[in-house]
Amino acid sequence: MIYHYLNTFGKYASSQYWHGFAASAFAVFVSFMAPVWPFVFLAFVLVLGDLFSGIKAAKKRGEKIKSRGLYRSLEKFALYFVVITTAEHMRVTFFPPVPVTQVVSFGVCVTEFFSLVENVETVTGVNIIRRLKKIIPGLTPDDDK
Repeated sequence: MIYHYLNTFGKYASSQYWHGFAASAFAVFVSFMAPVWPFVFLAFVLVLGDLFSGIKAAKKRGEKIKSRGLYRSLEKFALYFVVITTAEHMRVTFFPPVPVTQVVSFGVCVTEFFSLVENVETVTGVNIIRRLKKIIPGLTPDDDK
């Protein structure tokens, strides 16, 4: 009897069993994440851009670069990853026809983009949004004359 249980356990403890299990779990993860990766990648690029421009802006203002700011960038990316993947879970589970993931990703990316624009303005003195308003007539009403 004990031999039977040990033999059964030995079959499931073999490396082939766990390789198959790991491959299946990885396939499920990849198939779920495939439609979300462009949004996660864009958020990652914007966080890196914000980090780089934030460091430049801090140097321009004469501030010391601290590890807390670098940690905040890592924390932001991790939270954005969680928010975007959770939005995809919500879309798949509850709202298949509603583009929840795209709306949430858009909000995340717009927030990071405006942070990046503020840092660029601090470093270069150029307000990109105001410059675009001048170049492209009718883009938005001129509220800030």
